[in-house]
Amino acid sequence: MDEPTKIKSVSTGVNYVWLEEANEFTYEDYKMFSLQVRRATPESEPNHIYLTLNPIDSENWVAKKLCRNIIKAE
Repeated sequence: MDEPTKIKSVSTGVNYVWLEEANEFTYEDYKMFSLQVRRATPESEPNHIYLTLNPIDSENWVAKKLCRNIIKAE
């Protein structure tokens, strides 16, 4: 992310984040965004973080931290 301090100004009304080209963010960026997704919602509207990205290698943080269990299940 070009300026990580920008995320600190996000208000508390956020219940989803979409990271386009997620492999260009760091895992620390992802964790920072996940702290911002905290709006209280009814059970039918859970909070989410969406990631879109091109295929990645197994050494990328997305593969290591988020996809490992999905790949093993297949």
